[in-house]
Amino acid sequence: MCDHNFAVIFGLVGGVGCGKSLVASLFREFGAEVVDADVIGHGLLCELEVQVLVRECFGDSVFCEVGGVSCVDRRELARRVFTPTELGQKELALLNSILHPRITKIIEAQMKSFKESGGKVLVLDVPLLLEAGMRGVVDRVVFVEASRENRIRRVSKRNWTETELNRREATQLPINEKQQQADFTINNNGTIDETRDQVKTLYTTHYGFR
Repeated sequence: MCDHNFAVIFGLVGGVGCGKSLVASLFREFGAEVVDADVIGHGLLCELEVQVLVRECFGDSVFCEVGGVSCVDRRELARRVFTPTELGQKELALLNSILHPRITKIIEAQMKSFKESGGKVLVLDVPLLLEAGMRGVVDRVVFVEASRENRIRRVSKRNWTETELNRREATQLPINEKQQQADFTINNNGTIDETRDQVKTLYTTHYGFR
């Protein structure tokens, strides 16, 4: 058993629907802090400044009324930007230009706070971690492995079709490239307990944090 007295930052990668959020939550069970870029992004879409920019770029069609309040319709916005066309690529780049600098700033602030507080393990659940050039800000990359069949089944619970999965993955690095860049692999094809055991092994055996 190692007994390191330093902080470590893990970055989670994997295919759409592989279960990165589950793995992040299991790390949290063992005491890790987690930064979830999707949660940050959803929060930003509720901010007036961001909504103004989104409306200017995408129009009223990506907004809906919820309880009398105008909100970004994330499903409609995703439908627009994940369309595998030249226009879709341009609109995705436009949305990223609005959100990514703000998301990155928040992540950097949370990482700074983590280090200053003496935290031991931080997990970055960032969908485009490698694509965004963040490999250098994490100590270890963890690839979450899941079969295509399981990933399709899991995204269906979000009311996504296989076509939607394909559209989103088309904007990311190929899965095999993500795995090649990873330091560790967690197989998430089995039960939650089986995945938990792998997370526990990674969390404790390699770094001695309990």
